[in-house]
Amino acid sequence: MVSSQQGAFIKGRNIHEKIVLSSELVNELDIKRRGGNVVLKIDITQAYDSLSWKFLFEVLRRFGFSEMGINWCLRVKTVSADFGCMVLVNGGPCGFFGVGRSLRQGDPLSPILFVLAEVVLSRNITKLVQMGKMQSMVNRGGYQPTHLMFSDDIFIFCNGQKKNLKNLMDLLMKYQKSSVQEMNKAKRKCFVGGVPNIIRNAIAQALQIHLSTFSDKYLGVILNPGRVKTHQVWWMVEMMQKMLAGWMGKLLAFSARLTLVKFVLCSMPIYTMPVYKWPKSVIQVCERIIRNFLWSGDPAVKKLVNVKWDTVNAPVEEGGLGLRRLEAMNKALLMKLLRNIETEDEEWTNFMIAKFKNKKGEWIEYYKQSSIWPDINLAWLVGDGKIISVWKDKWVKNYPLIERHHGDAYITQNCDMKVQDLIQDGEWRIPEKMLQYFELNELPVMGSGKDRRIWTNDLAGIFTVAKAAQSVRNHYPKESWTQQVWQPCIHPYTSTNLWKILKGACETEEAVRKKGFSTVSKCYLCGNNNDTLQHILWACDFRSRIWHWLGGVSQCASPSNLDEILKNAVIYESIQPNVGQFKQKIIRYTKECRVRTKAQDQILICCDGASKGNPGKYVSGFIARTSIGDCIGAALAGLGIAINYLAGSYHGRWDKIKQSITSISFRYLYRETNFSADKMAKKGVLLNRGEVIYYDEKPSFLGALENEYGIYFRFS
Repeated sequence: MVSSQQGAFIKGRNIHEKIVLSSELVNELDIKRRGGNVVLKIDITQAYDSLSWKFLFEVLRRFGFSEMGINWCLRVKTVSADFGCMVLVNGGPCGFFGVGRSLRQGDPLSPILFVLAEVVLSRNITKLVQMGKMQSMVNRGGYQPTHLMFSDDIFIFCNGQKKNLKNLMDLLMKYQKSSVQEMNKAKRKCFVGGVPNIIRNAIAQALQIHLSTFSDKYLGVILNPGRVKTHQVWWMVEMMQKMLAGWMGKLLAFSARLTLVKFVLCSMPIYTMPVYKWPKSVIQVCERIIRNFLWSGDPAVKKLVNVKWDTVNAPVEEGGLGLRRLEAMNKALLMKLLRNIETEDEEWTNFMIAKFKNKKGEWIEYYKQSSIWPDINLAWLVGDGKIISVWKDKWVKNYPLIERHHGDAYITQNCDMKVQDLIQDGEWRIPEKMLQYFELNELPVMGSGKDRRIWTNDLAGIFTVAKAAQSVRNHYPKESWTQQVWQPCIHPYTSTNLWKILKGACETEEAVRKKGFSTVSKCYLCGNNNDTLQHILWACDFRSRIWHWLGGVSQCASPSNLDEILKNAVIYESIQPNVGQFKQKIIRYTKECRVRTKAQDQILICCDGASKGNPGKYVSGFIARTSIGDCIGAALAGLGIAINYLAGSYHGRWDKIKQSITSISFRYLYRETNFSADKMAKKGVLLNRGEVIYYDEKPSFLGALENEYGIYFRFS
């Protein structure tokens, strides 16, 4: 129902398909053709708001939608018109206006309705070409793309003859009048090529559209004829630098920087990488920024002691941090692009095949020498054998037969042989001369239907970018300690520090000397030996005292190497965990405290205070509860500006107040058994002096109150 030229809001269609096809068509712009080449870039003003309901309902009728469904859409329109909107100004609602126009952005039904309406324009442009009223800009093997759409962004490619342009502009005006949508005059652009400048200016003047030149941005990617240049992707470097400017002043730990690098910086370039092979210079700059920020926190500062960057990008099980090299990701994403070109039957793939393959179905020479294509590692699953070359494709071996038998006389005589020539009545019929290239037991099982591509790096033959990235990266042997270091129960700060120790990324004098610096090495803790990582961890006197103290706290022996720290006694020594012993270790350093008991028919008032800053605004909060624990009220009161040491000076006055009031019993409580009042006080730290807030019941921001029968603990 929706034309193939539309790439938005349709399952299975990808925005990168439109970018790839538009990029190739832009490369055709400067080829000399009679009449010239014209590219129109059109953007619709307020595309959703301006669409006519009458036009939309008529489109739905022409598509065969029932009147019941159209009436349902009409009721949605009527209900939408009854809604009103307000704008928040300084935190409060201001103004009120109705919703009386067309589709609303954010409504889940609006995108598909808008796309259906635009099908009218798409089909009429195609109809112009079929009727001969408009000529396409380029024709490759019968495939002649004329327009691309992604929501309200429209790219039109046509020949620059006067008749073509007149019919196209008449169609655009007719669509604009029918749908009440208007072209954005400020954003529309005209690109003309293949003709002298005089004709270029005449075409732009006839169209009454501003004449532009490439490079230009389309769907977030800069398009430019020819090879990808540095300036086309340099904006990514600037975006990284701008983002890092806000992170540099936060004094982030290595583990926090690792999270930002893995999930933000390394993900930013992925949008443009499926389209272009990035210049190596840009990849090197991006990786230098990422590497410097990870190790030093500053993209412009290189840390002296670090780990080889390729090792850092290895998977966790191989001793790395699980990052990915940008070059490997670029290759993997381009492999997906080429795989889609080989396996999908779409307008853009057919155009690419017609442009870059010869009549024999082979990639033309300069494209075949690409650094990406040989790594895709696709093989054929034999069906009818009509399109598989016996010598140049992978179908019986894991390599093309011509690679191992180059210059063979039999292959030269039968260079155009297809696999279907070896099949008769659904069975293999192999000439005896061909058995020198493979054995009969190596022949694959024939499938039904057409031949299809499979990826040999996966057992199921399914291509994925993740597996492709694994196939092009450098591999390292697996490490035995990774499961102990990267346990989910271990804090990332601890795990990253352990990883740096295991990788030797500690700034000891020993590590500095390895970088070529001549220094005097002396342990800065004990002063008795060289400053090496081995000495600091296992031989230093200061280390021995610290490990002895930690062993006394946890009741375990002092370790003599890192393996003893990483080793889990439950797994390696079959020691069963003892809950009682574990609790005793914790209780030694904690103190039990309980909620105070309440006498019958008495009210308990829990009080606390808090301040923001020193000096700063001071506030008091209290909660009143019955003898059975129910909340009967609460209050917050601002006390003005105060400083911490004034609390100590009020002790004497407070003691006199307690002695003079005998009907009230005062008790001091730990915060662990008075957390409700503590939370109340913190909630009101912005109150001014004299401001009071009362609550007739338990405030909604408070959770469960203290339980008289519960047991609470605090560190002693």
